[in-house]
Amino acid sequence: MTTVIVRRGGLPNTLREIGRELRVGQAATRSASIPLDVIEDADGYSVLAVLPGVAPEAIEVQLAEQTLSIAGELSLAEPSAGSRYRLRELAGGRFERNLRLAYPIEADAIQTSYSHGLLSLRLPKAESAKPRRIEVAGAEAVIEQ
Repeated sequence: MTTVIVRRGGLPNTLREIGRELRVGQAATRSASIPLDVIEDADGYSVLAVLPGVAPEAIEVQLAEQTLSIAGELSLAEPSAGSRYRLRELAGGRFERNLRLAYPIEADAIQTSYSHGLLSLRLPKAESAKPRRIEVAGAEAVIEQ
């Protein structure tokens, strides 16, 4: 919660300056940030993205080569005529986040879910990227000529 104390005689200079900086339309030029968690295990990656207020149909997930892209748009209602922002911290509009993954992904096996503003992705590593045990041949495996 933010508390603003207004003294008699009007707003202090710092609050006037903040009001001038927070003009309508200024926040629309900011890009929204997508907080992520990425967890890797032997079989793949789990990605959690926080996207509150974003409709599922407004989310785009793409995988190209080893780059995961999460993009979309957050639509925020504009104030009614005669109203103006005094403080605007919510960044609406288009957003995008790209991650370069260390290992190739099995694109056909990606799993997604979206609930209560949390996008969950499971990205399984391609079989060629998973560690394999290689048997070492003993002396009896040597072929004599």
